[in-house]
Amino acid sequence: MIASERLKVFWQEVRDGKRPKPERDPNAPTEKLLRCNSSWARDGQIILIIYPHGELGFREPRRRAEYKIGLPEAYRQAVLITTGKINMRVRDLRKHGMRLSEARRKARKELL
Repeated sequence: MIASERLKVFWQEVRDGKRPKPERDPNAPTEKLLRCNSSWARDGQIILIIYPHGELGFREPRRRAEYKIGLPEAYRQAVLITTGKINMRVRDLRKHGMRLSEARRKARKELL
């Protein structure tokens, strides 16, 4: 049996109640493989690591270099980037003759 099939059988047994759910260490970081539409990621994928003490780590698959950022800084960057995208969309809508309040409302609706 292939490893992926064994995993499917294992998790099916956990869902059916035949096996206990594996315990997770609450202080261990959580890793997730994500698709990334960025020129920074060579293969279009990154591994996001969430640390319990409030940091995010990013690294490419099969690479050792990891880049860390604190959650407050990540939140600030997300707000700045989203606000910039909304403002760009408002400018574009204004060029096409839409009123400012309508343009802001539509841009927020599209991007949030």
